Amino acid sequence: MTLSFKQAKITDAQTLTNITLTAKAHWQYPTSWLDFWKDDLTISAEFIKQNHVVIASAKGQAVGFYSLLFSSTKPFATLENLWITPDLIGCGLGRSLFEQAVSDCKQQHKSGFILDADPNAKGFYQHMGAVQYAELNSLVLDIKRVLPRMRLTF
Repeated sequence: MTLSFKQAKITDAQTLTNITLTAKAHWQYPTSWLDFWKDDLTISAEFIKQNHVVIASAKGQAVGFYSLLFSSTKPFATLENLWITPDLIGCGLGRSLFEQAVSDCKQQHKSGFILDADPNAKGFYQHMGAVQYAELNSLVLDIKRVLPRMRLTF
């Protein structure tokens, strides 16, 4: 699959939100959880304007994206989002997005990035070289969840 990468525009917000919602639903979370997360999974025009958001396209169609949060005072960036359309899971798209995010961090002279992974994505991030260094406890509708906090150093 031939991919092109471009900086997201504020007009891409709905497309990116659709990718995020579809990808999260792929893991068969209860509808009530998806509804609870809807605001957190929405990619707003303001978020795009304030952060480094990159879209991957194949044949002119958006198929995934990632976002990085950079701070001038911190050596590590934050990988805030990395989502792909579910029908392309296992096709190498996640790896391509991840590697592009690493390249962007290196261009910004960062030492790596941190991320809070969905438990379903932990294995992917480990495969890409990230290590878990903490856990983030959260509640979804009074149900406890533990998210792996991970770091990739380069």
